[in-house]
Formats: sequence, structure tokens, C-alpha cells
Amino acid sequence: MLQKTAQYLKDNLIYTENVLLWNYGYYPLNSKKFDKIDDVSHGTLVVEFMSKCFDMGIVFSKDDMISLVNLFLTKIYKDGVFNLNIDGSGGIYLLMMYTFIIFYYYQNIIGKSMT
Repeated sequence: MLQKTAQYLKDNLIYTENVLLWNYGYYPLNSKKFDKIDDVSHGTLVVEFMSKCFDMGIVFSKDDMISLVNLFLTKIYKDGVFNLNIDGSGGIYLLMMYTFIIFYYYQNIIGKSMT
């Protein structure tokens, strides 16, 4: 079940500009298509799921994790502020969980120190 869930998520990721994006909601509600971009607070659940799957060798690759780092560095944290939505839209939002998860992979997978 974990493998299928992870694969479903990966199959529905949007790869663009060297980042991973995903939608989470229906709009309009009867469209049956995920087309509302995720916000950072709910996105932390997706990032945590993906990172745990990666740690267990399930579905997600090093390139996926690098794309999450890029997502953080180019969309979520942009121009000195944290944005509300994972695509960089929606204004300022301060949520540090992304920082810890993404910087962990930045340091341990890419091998660069943030200090």
C-alpha cells in the first residue's frame, strides 16, 4: 500500500523549472481533478512523506529530493520571505518545518554546508 500511495503521488507531481510542485484540491469542487496548488502548511505533510519514502528506498529518487531543495530555495523562500503556497504565490508565511526537512537533504544528499 505504501508503494502504491508513493507511486500515485509521484505520478501526479508537476516537474517544472527543476522543482517539484503538486496540487491538492478540486476546483471547482465537482471537477474531479486536483488543480489547486498546495499551501506550505499542508505541503509539509507531502514533503515528510516523500522524504521518509526516500529514506526507505521507496519510489522517490535523489533527483526528487534535489527538486524539493530547489522548490524551497526558489519558490517557498523567495526574496527573503517565506511564501504561503509551494509555487511561491500567496504572500508571506513563516513555517520552519520546511527549512529543517529541506536543509537536511541539502546537506546530506547534495553534500553542501549551509553555514
